[in-house]
Amino acid sequence: MLRKSPTCDPARDYRRKAVAARNVGAGARCSCGEDRPPALIAGSNPTICAECQRAGNKRALMDDHHFAGRANNPATISVPVNDHRAVLSAALVTDSIITTPISTVPNLPLTSISCALIT
Repeated sequence: MLRKSPTCDPARDYRRKAVAARNVGAGARCSCGEDRPPALIAGSNPTICAECQRAGNKRALMDDHHFAGRANNPATISVPVNDHRAVLSAALVTDSIITTPISTVPNLPLTSISCALIT
């Protein structure tokens, strides 16, 4: 099954950010200082970020990020969970420069390299 290609859609990007901010509440901040809505856990009381939640559960504080896109290359780099949630994953979903149809992306070496350079 072919997946949809990420697109540059400012309206969708704004909506994603607005929904994330609304879900955690205005001015929400974790005790560690994290205040980026996508990194905060919606519905938590007190407000807590993903990193602090994982630390409390004794889970890994780092995520594996597919810097070239999972369809292009299985290689990953370790990044802090809050950065992965708030910056990297969101950027790939809505702010991607790549507009190539996903059916042409997999297994093209040059695409893997260009994806890595973009992110």
